[in-house]
Amino acid sequence: MDCNPGSILALLLVLISVSSLFNQQGHVYFTICNRCLERDANAL
Repeated sequence: MDCNPGSILALLLVLISVSSLFNQQGHVYFTICNRCLERDANAL
């Protein structure tokens, strides 16, 4: 799969529309993900 900006933008649009469909679940997921990232950053 080539990584030209057009396909990346299309992928982002798909992700945005999917996350808006599952807004509540997505919010919870991103909160958990951010906590994991913060924990990993503090561990470094």
